[in-house]
Amino acid sequence: MGSAFTTVADFSEEFALLDQLGEDTRKMLRPAAQAGAQVYYEGAVRRVPVATKAVTTKWGKVIEPGALKASVYQAFSADNSGASRATYHISWNAAKAPHGHLIENGHWTRSVGKGGR
Repeated sequence: MGSAFTTVADFSEEFALLDQLGEDTRKMLRPAAQAGAQVYYEGAVRRVPVATKAVTTKWGKVIEPGALKASVYQAFSADNSGASRATYHISWNAAKAPHGHLIENGHWTRSVGKGGR
């Protein structure tokens, strides 16, 4: 007949360490996401073209050189973030630089000729 044995193990310290690791990870999530967003933000600002002179729109608004560069921002998005996700938005302020979409998406269009071609 075989012998039986019993083993008792206490993993409470290990579980406490895992809980602490999860808490530390949550604390570091937002700073890590902001550091990544900062890289994109600085890249966006660096690539924004700057006009050599002011431009007046057909509505009479004067857009000064550097307006688009100055309007680029990064912002934490509480709506798109949670316990395991931190989201930042990098964009431009359309009120300060209404021409931003023209630079981002292109502003030259082809004229539509006869027959829609």
